[in-house]
Amino acid sequence: MAANAAPNGERQRKFLEEEEIITVGGEDIQDGISRCEKSLMGRLLADRLFSRGTMEVALQAIWRHPKGFRVTDHGGNLFQFYFDEEMDVTRIERGTPWLFKNFILNLKRWKMHNPITDADFTYVPIWIQFWELPEHYKIRELGRKLGSAMGEVLDVDLFQVRGRENRIIKARINLDITKLLRRLTQIVGPTNKAIEVALKYEHIEIFCNYCGYLGHETRNCSKQLDDSLRGDVGEEGWGEWLKSKQVGRRKQGSKENTNSNTSSADERSQRKEKLPTLVNLLKEMAELSMDEIRGKKVEDDIKDGSNQNKEKANQSGVVLEISNENSSARNHCQKKMIDGGAVEGLDGMKNLEFCEGSNQSEQPSMKKTKLKQLARK
Repeated sequence: MAANAAPNGERQRKFLEEEEIITVGGEDIQDGISRCEKSLMGRLLADRLFSRGTMEVALQAIWRHPKGFRVTDHGGNLFQFYFDEEMDVTRIERGTPWLFKNFILNLKRWKMHNPITDADFTYVPIWIQFWELPEHYKIRELGRKLGSAMGEVLDVDLFQVRGRENRIIKARINLDITKLLRRLTQIVGPTNKAIEVALKYEHIEIFCNYCGYLGHETRNCSKQLDDSLRGDVGEEGWGEWLKSKQVGRRKQGSKENTNSNTSSADERSQRKEKLPTLVNLLKEMAELSMDEIRGKKVEDDIKDGSNQNKEKANQSGVVLEISNENSSARNHCQKKMIDGGAVEGLDGMKNLEFCEGSNQSEQPSMKKTKLKQLARK
């Protein structure tokens, strides 16, 4: 009896040890939390599995080599992407969705108290374009109403595009990927006439032309396979026309694009115009007359107060008077610079020296002429 009691007591002690709960504080895992706070969870909507190494090498180039980038594979095409810089995390998160091998990569920010599940990747932010609307229907309010019928509206605006329609309405929507892609929508206006609105999706590449779902190609469609086994294969109802070939540009005066990876052409042109160029600087220098340049020097010399500087100032006064009489030569030089505004670098500086030198070369002869006139008086 005693021999059997000893093993049973030891077994119970081991069970109690296994059931003991060890408390872990935030300071114990602070390093791990800090590392994960600068990470993104990503689900690849693909019908085949990809390895961690493949993802890391490809995304390193796609995301422009973010500092400290590395990837962890959680299985089932669920990955965690780590970064050193918060700026890279924000930039890449706002660019969602990304394409990897033409499959959609949906990203979410890592959160300690909200573990990532498959349900978090059910919705993907997608830009949807509404085509073939009458012109008087192309307003933001209608775009928001059309978008809300398809999901949560994140943004809506008018965009300029190329083609028969020069502007369209676009809405950025949290699209439910568990539902098939809608090909069109219908609206009825005040005249009770039905209008079909064609839909186009941005940044989607691989979807099934047979069943209309994202994430797999037609050749790997299980529904088509089942229909073929029953001898009841139907026609493909989806096609390339659902993919948008252009993203357009926001109409002037609209609010800024929420996507940080892109900027409007208007903003880029404004930034470009603000940049000083060598040609503009040379034009400004050419418009500044020699009288103003030398006049500033005369004022400085007079303030000095020495006899030598006063004498120089008096001599400069003669030069200023002569330069006014010779303004036609200076204006000719300035005009030559402005008309030939493509001068750059040293060539531009040579033109400046040429203009200034043309006045100086005529100064001695003009001085003698002026002195003779004074002597005759």
